[in-house]
Amino acid sequence: MQFLLSVLLGLFFMGSVIGAEKNSQVIILLGAPASGKGTQAKFIAKELNIPHISTGDLFRENIKNKTKLGLEAQTTIQQGKLVSDTLVLDMLFSRIAQPDAQKGYLLDGFPRTVPQAQAYEKHIGNLVKLIAINIEVPDSILLERIASRQKAEGRVDDTQEIAKERLKVYQEQTAPLIAFYGSQGILHKVQGNTSIEDVQKQIMSILNKK
Repeated sequence: MQFLLSVLLGLFFMGSVIGAEKNSQVIILLGAPASGKGTQAKFIAKELNIPHISTGDLFRENIKNKTKLGLEAQTTIQQGKLVSDTLVLDMLFSRIAQPDAQKGYLLDGFPRTVPQAQAYEKHIGNLVKLIAINIEVPDSILLERIASRQKAEGRVDDTQEIAKERLKVYQEQTAPLIAFYGSQGILHKVQGNTSIEDVQKQIMSILNKK
């Protein structure tokens, strides 16, 4: 009896650490800077009533609340260093273990690299159903959007030079995820060079078939 109780407690603890119940849906939204990914992520999360989990928001929240992970991240950032995958994953795993993520969630800004994707899949095992959606927009259009955003919002980080560098980093680090998820047969592509409403329709058409 004691052994059985220990096993059940172990399974319960494992599930709570991993986050999301078996066969729940996890959406991984991919897209280059200015592809409209953030806008679509908010829409999907609201439409499906699931958490929109953004790594950028996780960093800001942990730093603001001065959590152990947040303080570690802040120190790393202040030193001008890149935050390690280990720290990113620790923050993510802590978030998806929360009760509101048990029925599924949407990941925005994660994974950024194939190693992050591999570490995430190792963590969740076969508990969840992954769906990766890539919003495709030509680079020329992305640069136009970033320039337009700079003019409208006065964003100093969106000069043409930095915009080109951001796209270069994306192509080198994040774009390989498209091949990674494509090889698993879970990648779906939508055309992002249309209206916001049309992109929403494309995405929901994919999700409604799942």
